[in-house]
Amino acid sequence: MQYLEVNQYTINDLAPIESHNKRKKKAYQSNPDIKLELIENNIELVHLTEKYVKVFYNLTKDYKKT
Repeated sequence: MQYLEVNQYTINDLAPIESHNKRKKKAYQSNPDIKLELIENNIELVHLTEKYVKVFYNLTKDYKKT
């Protein structure tokens, strides 16, 4: 039997995810192979100019219950 595992994130998870994805920390102890000098070579599939949390609120504002 096959099944799909889906991670559920909360709004509080967005800021740490953004920091991780954009390599905002000065060092990564969990993975010392990360070369911070190569960050500019990273590819963003969707380039965001605003913070993840703000983009989330903008995307979902029409669906928010009042």
